[in-house]
Amino acid sequence: SLAERERCVMSHKVEPRTAWLTVNRACNLRCQWCYAQGTDFETKEIMSLDLARKLLFIVKELGVVNTQLLGGEPTLWPHLLEFNLLAQQAEVKTAMITNAMRFANDKFWGRYKECPNSSIGISVKASSAQDLLNMTRNSQFDKLSNGIRRGLSLSQSSVSVSHNTFYVGKLPDLAKFVFDLGATSLRIDFCQTVFESGPAADKFMVEPGQIVTEI
Repeated sequence: SLAERERCVMSHKVEPRTAWLTVNRACNLRCQWCYAQGTDFETKEIMSLDLARKLLFIVKELGVVNTQLLGGEPTLWPHLLEFNLLAQQAEVKTAMITNAMRFANDKFWGRYKECPNSSIGISVKASSAQDLLNMTRNSQFDKLSNGIRRGLSLSQSSVSVSHNTFYVGKLPDLAKFVFDLGATSLRIDFCQTVFESGPAADKFMVEPGQIVTEI
C-alpha cells in the first residue's frame, strides 16, 4: 500500500553529502555544449548574498560536508568572496568549479587568495588559441593559461575536461597542456544527454567505444 511504502522510505535516514549552489549564469566563455546556453548567459540571473547565506546554514544543519559552487562562471558572481568568508566562519567546506580565466586578473587574484574556497575544480577548455576560439568563441588563450596556472598553484586544486565531440583526437594535447601548467592529473568527465525543447539531444556525446580507444 501507499502507506507502507511511505513508512519504508521514512525509516531510511537520508544523509546528503554534497550540495550544489548555482550562483549565476554569466560566463566569460561561450562553450557550445554548455547547459548555460539555454539562459543566454544572463548576467542579471545571480543568487543574492542573503539567499546564499540562508542556503549555507541549511546545508550546515543537514550535515552536508561539501558545498559546490557552479555557474555560469562563479568567479564572476559579485558575492563570491563575501560568501567564502561566511562559509569559513561557519566551518563549511566549499568547492568552486571554474574555468579559472579571472584568476589572470591581478587585482581579483590578490583578493581571492585572501578568501579562497576550500578547493577548486578547474574545467579546462582547450590546449591552443585556435581551439579555444573554435570551442568557446574566446580569443584570450594566454589569459586563460595564466589563470589556470595560478589556480593550480593553490593547494587544493584539480583539473577536468568534459569530453565531447570537440575533443575527439585532442585529449593527449589537452593533457600535455595542463601538465605543463602544473597539473598532476586530468579527470575526464563525459557529456550527457539533455532534453532540448522536449526530445533528447545527444549531438555532443561521443560513442563509448571511441572514448575507450582514445583513452
